[in-house]
Amino acid sequence: MIRKLLSHLHFILPIYTFNFVETKKQIRSIRLQPHYNPIMSSGIQSLLKTEKEAAEIVNEARKYRTGRLKTAKQDAQQEIENYKKQKEEELQKFEKDHEGINEQINKEADAEIEKELKTLKEQFEKKKSDVVKLLVEATISPNPQVHINANT
Repeated sequence: MIRKLLSHLHFILPIYTFNFVETKKQIRSIRLQPHYNPIMSSGIQSLLKTEKEAAEIVNEARKYRTGRLKTAKQDAQQEIENYKKQKEEELQKFEKDHEGINEQINKEADAEIEKELKTLKEQFEKKKSDVVKLLVEATISPNPQVHINANT
């Protein structure tokens, strides 16, 4: 009865055939073995071929993407370098244009300082004798007075 049932299963599941190992009292094991079916085999082969082609397409896409990333990085680096050079040139031009102005401002500041020093020296020479007289009089003729905060 089991053989009949399994023989009917053979038509339902054409991929596998059933082999029996029978003993005197019972069936010990049922082993499944693949059955060669040319229609199923060609379908599997076409699926494997399609899967292989899909894997190749994915690999090509990955290679393309990594290549594009590398070129994008290189382009970005080149653009950064060009921008840096441009800004350095602008800075050098600005420094050249304003270099004369800085020197002129420094010369004007030096001239103003010299003028103020000259004025201070002249005032010192004029008032030097008056200050010496005041200091000598203050030391020679003391005028003692009680401080305003002192308690009397």
